[in-house]
Amino acid sequence: MEVTIFIPTLNRSNYILRILEYYKKSSFTGQILIFDSSIEREKQLNKKYVKRYLNNLNIDYIWDVGWSFELFKKYKEYFKKKNCIFSGDDDYISTEGLKKAINFLDKKKTKK
Repeated sequence: MEVTIFIPTLNRSNYILRILEYYKKSSFTGQILIFDSSIEREKQLNKKYVKRYLNNLNIDYIWDVGWSFELFKKYKEYFKKKNCIFSGDDDYISTEGLKKAINFLDKKKTKK
């Protein structure tokens, strides 16, 4: 799927674990980009969870301190797909709905 899901997080490793499990079970094939501004203990847990899912999901993990959109601009080269969505670490996006939205947008682009 040609989409990057941008997920910022701050001291909520339990949310990262749940969201990664959700996308694994949803057979998500796009890119997941996690921006983590957590304290050291939470950062280490997040890194452990990301490592656990690397065989099943396309995940990039970046630790840096800053506001979500500052990090978005700073690390824009990590966005490898043509579509991007911002999602909180506690938001669950339907992969089927996302596919439909991307197909809709792709069709609208070609009609110009």
